[in-house]
Amino acid sequence: MVGEVAVQQVVISVGDLVPLPTFADGSQASESEIFWTAQLWRASFDPVRKLDVIGDASATFSGRRLTASSLSWGVSPPTDVQVLVNVVAIRPHDNRKVNR
Repeated sequence: MVGEVAVQQVVISVGDLVPLPTFADGSQASESEIFWTAQLWRASFDPVRKLDVIGDASATFSGRRLTASSLSWGVSPPTDVQVLVNVVAIRPHDNRKVNR
């Protein structure tokens, strides 16, 4: 039985940590309670030609820290890449905490 679910959505850049959501009681989720997804959100660069070629993007994480990102779209390297992260924390129901 699921006790509580906490969700957080943030945009992070290289060097930032994937956050730990906060439950309704004010406590922060632990790493063992979360799972998360990441997707390219925004990239800033000075294009040297049209973006009419198929490109590729990647993000590298070390634990919860975004350590690197890269884009290949036939343009100059990006000056900033932001990643949208959706974090879900699930805390199991604790029958010992039920008021009787």
